[in-house]
Amino acid sequence: MEAVRDLSAFSSGKHRSSYLGLLQFLGTLAIIYFHSASEPDTRFWLPVEMFFVISGINTVHLFNRYKNFLHFFWQRITRLFPFIFIVWVVCTVSLFFIPATLGLKLFLLSSPFFTQNLTLPFFSYSNPTDLMFGPLWFVAALLQLQLFAFLLRSPLSSTFPRLVLVSSVLCGILFRSSYVLCRSDLRSEILPKIADDLYCMPFTHVEAFVLGFLVGRGSIRMGPWLPILFVLLVITAFINKACVGDSGFGFPLRVNYSYLWGYPLVAFFAASLCDTNGNFARRCQTIMQQIKVDKIICKLSYFSYGAYVFHGAIIAIIALQLPFLKSARSGIFLPLAWISTLSFAAAWLIGVFQERVFRVLKPLISVRLQKWMYLATPESV
Repeated sequence: MEAVRDLSAFSSGKHRSSYLGLLQFLGTLAIIYFHSASEPDTRFWLPVEMFFVISGINTVHLFNRYKNFLHFFWQRITRLFPFIFIVWVVCTVSLFFIPATLGLKLFLLSSPFFTQNLTLPFFSYSNPTDLMFGPLWFVAALLQLQLFAFLLRSPLSSTFPRLVLVSSVLCGILFRSSYVLCRSDLRSEILPKIADDLYCMPFTHVEAFVLGFLVGRGSIRMGPWLPILFVLLVITAFINKACVGDSGFGFPLRVNYSYLWGYPLVAFFAASLCDTNGNFARRCQTIMQQIKVDKIICKLSYFSYGAYVFHGAIIAIIALQLPFLKSARSGIFLPLAWISTLSFAAAWLIGVFQERVFRVLKPLISVRLQKWMYLATPESV
C-alpha cells in the first residue's frame, strides 16, 4: 500500500510528522469550508499559507533525493498530474451538460502545462461551474515555486539563512507591488479582482515557501516565536479593522496596503506554527500520542492533497445537480461533513487505483526506466 500512503502533497513519506499531518488535515477542512459555506468567514484562506510553508519544508527532503532537474521535474509531474487529470476529465465531460465558461475553457487548455493560475487575469470566476477547477491554482503555483527553487537550490542552501529570508521578503514585496502597478495604481486599496489574481500568483507566496524551506533545513527556529507572532497577527487584524473597517486579513488581501505586508506577516506566523521543534508542536504531538490518534491523523493526512484537489469539483457538482441542498442548509456542519467525506473518499479510491496501476506497470518496465521514473519507490510531494 506504499503508493496509497504517499498521497499527501504537503508532506514527505519518510519524514512525516503527525503534527504536520494534523495541520494538513485541519487546513484542508478549513479550505473546504471556505469554498462550501454560503457565507464563510473570509479569513479561512489563511491555511493556504500554511500549505506553502509545509511544502517548503518537504522540498528540502526532495532536494536531498533528486539531484538532476529532469528527475525532479518528472517526479513533480507524475506526482501532481494524475489528480489534475481526473479533474480535467470531469471538466471535459461537463461540457456536454452545462454551458462552458471562459474560465473552464482556459483551464482545459492550460492545466496540462500547470499554468492554470496564470490565466486568472483573463476571466472572472463564474460559480459554481468554475469552482470545479478553482482550487487548483495552488497546485500550479506550488510546482512553479518548486521548480524555481530547484534552479536556485545552491544559493538557497549555501547562503546565510537570514540573507535568504530577507531577500525572499524583499522579492515578495517587489513582485506584489510590481504586479499591482502593471494592473492599476499602487494605492491603499486595490480592486477585488486584482487582489484575487495576485493571490494566485506563485511569487505572492514566496516568503511562506522560503520560510518553510529554511525551517526544513533547520537553519532557523520559528517555533519559539509562535506566541509573539500570534499576538502581533491579532493586534494587526484589529488595527486594520479599526482603520478601514476590514474584517482583518479577510480574503483577498487588498485594503490598507495589506497585499504588501499581509502576506509576509501571515507567512511568519504559519512558519512558527509549522515548526515541529516548537513547544506548541511538541505538546500537540505528545497529546496525540497519549490519546493514540497520531496514526489516524497521519492516515487522514495521506489523502489531504487528493481531498483538496477534488473538493471543488464535488461542491460544484452538488450545487449544479442538487441546488436544493445549498438553499435548504440550516448550518454548515452537515454539508461540510458530506463534502469532506466525499473528498477524502475520492482521494482514497484514486489512490487505490493508482497503486494497482503501478503494480501492473512495474513488471512491464525495465529496472533502469523504473528508477528514472521512480515508480519503484514513489515519493510524495
